[in-house]
This record gives sequence, C-alpha cells and structure tokens, in this order.
Amino acid sequence: MARPKKNSSIRQKEFINAAQHLFFSKGYYHTSVKDILDKVNDRSLSPSVFYYYFKSKEDIYHKVMENYIEHYILDLESLVKDDTISFEVKINQGIEIFMKTLEESRLAIHRGPSLDNRFFILDLQDRIMKKMIPLWEIMLKSAPWISSEHIQRMSRYITGGIGEFIYDFVFSNKSIFKDEKELTTYICKYTLDTLKAPEEFCQKVLHTLDHL
Repeated sequence: MARPKKNSSIRQKEFINAAQHLFFSKGYYHTSVKDILDKVNDRSLSPSVFYYYFKSKEDIYHKVMENYIEHYILDLESLVKDDTISFEVKINQGIEIFMKTLEESRLAIHRGPSLDNRFFILDLQDRIMKKMIPLWEIMLKSAPWISSEHIQRMSRYITGGIGEFIYDFVFSNKSIFKDEKELTTYICKYTLDTLKAPEEFCQKVLHTLDHL
C-alpha cells in the first residue's frame, strides 16, 4: 500500500473534518467512505489512502466524536472557570451549549448494534464523566446556597445521572424522552432538585429553557 504524500497529521485531520461535516449534515448511515473521499476533494486519493488511516467508517466516526466531544468539554470548561459571571448565568449558558451540542449531533448519532460502537460509547461516556465531575465541583462553588461539604457528592451524583439519561435517549428503543428539548428539561429539573435550588432560581432557569 502506497503511503500518503502529505504530512500524516494534516491528511488525517482533513479526513476527520470532512467526515464530521457529512455525519452532522447527512447522518452516519447516509455517509459512505466514498462520500468522505469526495468531500476531501483531492482527485489523487483512493480508498487505500482512507484505509491507511482508518480501519472502517465506524473507526473514523469514533475519531470524529472524540474530537467533537473534546471541543464541547473545552467550551464548558471555559464557561465554568470564568469568575466574572454568576452561577445563574453559567447554568443558563451551559444549557445553551448542551442544547446546541444535541441539535448539531442529532443526525450523526450512530445507534447501530455493533459491539465495538457500544463499547466505544460507554468508554467515551466514562471519559466525559471523569472530566465533568471536577467541572461541576468548580461550578457549584459559585452557588451561594450550597455547602462546600456537599459539593463533591453532588457533582458525582449529577454527572452520573446526566450520563445515564443521555445514554437512554441515544440507545434505548423505549426512551422516556421524546426529543432533545424534553431530555434537556428533565436534566435541568433533576439537577436543580439535586442542588435543592431555591424556587425563584428554578423558575428563572426553566423560563430561560422554555425560550430556547
């Protein structure tokens, strides 16, 4: 098999960017390896070049989702660590980022029966949770009514619950959530209830959610 002439990291990134655009606009199932090759727009490419970097379409899908989730976490981290904004604003903007992520990735979600994909999703979920727990801990320190002794426990409980709700929505054939908005609303209520947030605060957050 001939090795690609371009720098390996550059070529691989071109494939991942092309695949992400297609997965997010056409959907995983309606995107083929040929579509990805065409999107890269290099007539010198052949399928062998694709398979030099990726084992399969599912393999590049995993790379796309890892890259996408990494940017999602970075956006949340930037928000959470901003000391110039209040807890309420962080919650509201966090909801917006979450909703945007759900809407953007709707078509890209791969719900196939492949065990490799299930294991990948579970592993990705575990990695996300490990990154989200410390972010929640930072976030909750700015909530005026929460005692510092409860922050770690609450952060783990919230992160674990949200992860399970998302997994149910993505993979369950009988999910309790009919769409992304209902999932987000449920997560908000679950989080606010866990935090024992004041009634006035809850009403403000849910009012903001209603207008997204």
